[in-house]
Amino acid sequence: MSSPFLNSFASTSVKYTLGALAVVSLSAFIVLERHHIFGLPLESDTASFAVVAHEWSQGRALYSDLWDEKPPAIFVTYALFEKYFGAGDAAIFWMGVAAAIGTLVAIFFAAFWMTSSLVAGICAALFWALINADPFLEAALPMTEAFINLCFVAALAGLIRFLSSSKHSVQEVLIAGVFLAAVSFYRLNLLMSVAILVGGFIVALRLQQPGGAPRTWLRPAMALLVPSIVLWLGVIPYFCLTHRGPIFFKTFFSYSWYYAHTENGGLLSNLVRSVQWNRWASLANQNVLSVLGPLGIVGMPTLALALVKKNATAAMLFGYFVAAWIGMALPGRFYAHYYQLLMPPLVLAAVVGPWLLVRTGRPRGRWIFTAYALLALLLMLRELPLLRFPVDDWSRLTYGEFYLDVRKAGDVLRRQLRPGETFYEIGYESGLYFYARRSPPTGILWADHWDAGPLQDEFSARIIRDLSAHPPDMILLNRQWAANPRHRGLAVVQWWLPMYRPAAIGLPDEFIGFVRRGSDLEARLPSGVKAKPPAPAAGRP
Repeated sequence: MSSPFLNSFASTSVKYTLGALAVVSLSAFIVLERHHIFGLPLESDTASFAVVAHEWSQGRALYSDLWDEKPPAIFVTYALFEKYFGAGDAAIFWMGVAAAIGTLVAIFFAAFWMTSSLVAGICAALFWALINADPFLEAALPMTEAFINLCFVAALAGLIRFLSSSKHSVQEVLIAGVFLAAVSFYRLNLLMSVAILVGGFIVALRLQQPGGAPRTWLRPAMALLVPSIVLWLGVIPYFCLTHRGPIFFKTFFSYSWYYAHTENGGLLSNLVRSVQWNRWASLANQNVLSVLGPLGIVGMPTLALALVKKNATAAMLFGYFVAAWIGMALPGRFYAHYYQLLMPPLVLAAVVGPWLLVRTGRPRGRWIFTAYALLALLLMLRELPLLRFPVDDWSRLTYGEFYLDVRKAGDVLRRQLRPGETFYEIGYESGLYFYARRSPPTGILWADHWDAGPLQDEFSARIIRDLSAHPPDMILLNRQWAANPRHRGLAVVQWWLPMYRPAAIGLPDEFIGFVRRGSDLEARLPSGVKAKPPAPAAGRP
């Protein structure tokens, strides 16, 4: 004679076992997929993160020496993985694996807790596993968006757990708040997105308890914000006490404002442009819509219908989607990797939206499972054929030959330069330092950080000071950057140009090499070698 308790226990045990097997299997798929692209050439952002993190771990200071407009979290992350896996491709690989699998687990639990359905949790995890490394979204490398997605979805899962629990433990909200604080520590302008997600949480609480007193939503909302407040109240005094307060504020206020307003005039304008028709056409040309489009077509209408029914879960998920969209749009640059922020909310919407319609009284049927099967088929047809391409072709799919040539140039420099000899690149490619295994002689790595903008004079003076103290043996000039006539009169160019002569050392055509007059490197190079004059370039990827 069977016991109802034992039957319930067995059913629960089987459910958890199946869920665990699904998550482990999909995690193994992610590891194998990313192992297939092990050694993928770094693009500009990931190379900068790796170089800055390495130099920081060697004792150089952030912002006052090594400069980037990102908050410290991304450099802390890269430095931690470098510590355990070494400086090189292994650390990059394991960072990508950790972020993708962490996001998969969070998506599984978020979908499961939203729907109380193991099928929904597994489908959400499957969809994520299929698209996690999509090359057209630049998701094959661990950019900041990879870790932001992990933190956002983990916070969402914790808030859904809070909403679905009868205990309403503030501890769950505090943990979610820690993940939201981490979001802003990866990108400060996402504080606005964090605020929107908190607003979605408040709306969900109000829908769940329509007659509740204000304290029923005010207390958890405040608990959700406490970690972010504590984090930044600690970070700002730290930089002030270490004599980096002025550059810290210039970085995250003056430069961030300039970055968001340079292209087309401001935050509101960026949001408007993000939904204009030409933006959709551009996404289609970049093959971004072929990934996000099917998920959005299934997920957003069904989620909107559930929201009309005043479903608390739909409000929470819709708040996350709006937060992610604003985080994508605010910088105003619309690079493909910014759209990675939309991947988790659209995956969850595609799975949870149809399920919520069933729970809000819409006709039941097999259409939900049909939709899941069709989505899985579309994503498989889109993503699995990419696995037949070798790793270098993954780079070509997105960037052409450009970053393969950056890697070649770094290899040439590593062979040509002797220990103690240095170079400085005037351009955008920190990957040269990564592949050449050389430290940059100044911490200002990207030319567009000093050739214009509010920090132009300060950074130009810093570069000249650093290079005067330790003159590099070689200057590499990015041909695209050199093609702009305005750049020729800049103070940095006028400083180094008389002291260096052109030299060809077998670099790809994207770069022009200049060797310092009187250096040992000049003596080793053939005399009379001239570099090609700067020519207009097609444009940096």
